[in-house]
Amino acid sequence: MWVKIISICYVGNGHGYRQGVDEQALPYYQDYVSNFTEAEAVEFIRLFLEPEFASPLSRSTPDKRVRDLAAILKAKHMNVHLQRALDLVITAPAKTLYGLHNTTDFKTVSPNLPA
Repeated sequence: MWVKIISICYVGNGHGYRQGVDEQALPYYQDYVSNFTEAEAVEFIRLFLEPEFASPLSRSTPDKRVRDLAAILKAKHMNVHLQRALDLVITAPAKTLYGLHNTTDFKTVSPNLPA
């Protein structure tokens, strides 16, 4: 649940003047994200299965921010299966991440993620 809340807050919803992100809290979110463990990074990948997390990803700002989050995690974690999953997030076509869970690549890489 912690990863979901921090990820949603970091990514934002794409609405409003600040694109749904509390800019005063952003440094805290960045700190929390940079400290995600491998297990928490896997939990982040699994969030793409949840509509509450994935639905705002059709908007440009959340799309960019979730890719940035994936890049931060990719630089930190070395598990090859996690790296592949994070690459899917980073390299997906723009504004399509809300449907990432339906892709063959995502369905292939998900079962191999560390528990």
